[in-house]
Amino acid sequence: MKASFATGQVQRAKNDAIALFAFESKTKLDGQVATLEPQTRKIVQAAMKRGAFTGKKGDLLTVLLGSTGGQTLLVAGLGKRSERTLEGVRCAAAAVAKAAQKGRAKSLAFSVSDIFDEDHLSADVTAAICEGATLAIYRFDTFKSISKKGSLTKLDLLSSSRKGHAACVKALKEAVVVCESVKLVRDLGHTPGNEATPSMLARTAKSSSAKYGFRCRVLDRAQMEKLGMGSLLGVARGSKEPPKFIIMEHGRKTPGRKTVVVVGKGLTFDSGGISLKPGQNMHEMKYDKMGGCATIGILQAVARLKLKVHVVGLVPASENMPGGAAQKPGDIVTAL
Repeated sequence: MKASFATGQVQRAKNDAIALFAFESKTKLDGQVATLEPQTRKIVQAAMKRGAFTGKKGDLLTVLLGSTGGQTLLVAGLGKRSERTLEGVRCAAAAVAKAAQKGRAKSLAFSVSDIFDEDHLSADVTAAICEGATLAIYRFDTFKSISKKGSLTKLDLLSSSRKGHAACVKALKEAVVVCESVKLVRDLGHTPGNEATPSMLARTAKSSSAKYGFRCRVLDRAQMEKLGMGSLLGVARGSKEPPKFIIMEHGRKTPGRKTVVVVGKGLTFDSGGISLKPGQNMHEMKYDKMGGCATIGILQAVARLKLKVHVVGLVPASENMPGGAAQKPGDIVTAL
């Protein structure tokens, strides 16, 4: 989904769906909905009067605008004004995006104005809306013969003022990078063990490093044996899939700059080995690699954002399978 930021009134946007936020109130319109044109305001007020919408967290009101219903207004509740948070904005934006997608909207516009009293928070609101809306409509259908990608492909964020415009544009770009990295992590995580092998994780890390400019090297079994990495090699003994140890690095270590090390477990499938796990829900053991997937996503995001930090990402990747060579309970291993 493409995202953009501009100055303008969301009520004048030509998108298929437009979204406004409201604070909880039993008697009056509070928040962005107070700026609605009279006829639409009456509809929202009528919904409030009969208790169909009060602005509580999780409340969502759908209004068809115009005589033909060509545009949809989605009003999302943020709860009490005194208790508003960025996470509340993020969750409300997610609910709006899901509803817009369900309604077959191709484009969606949000207003980032008048949610917080502090102008400098507009950039944070911009990022929160983008994250909530983008990640809410994520779907994993890589292996489906017919893709069922949703209709929502365009997200417009609008501010009624040019104040803080540059900061909001920057925040949106950063949020897009974060969301794309999260989607990479989710895609890797959902991919089953016959596709997402240790070698596949290593190729993904290598490909990302070449594209976004961080360093990556991968140790194979022989290199790990030379280093004496008996623990990881022990786990991998029962599998035909060769283990990989992925080392990623962004930035340089300099005086006064701390090194941040992220270590992510990359067990692409964990059957339990000789100590076989129960068969029920065994397919979910493909998710034992999520720590490693997240580590790859983190390094990609850090590199794309060009953060001035020194980050090292380590992913010990292997399968844990039963087999003639598998590690047995009570075996002695020598770890590095």
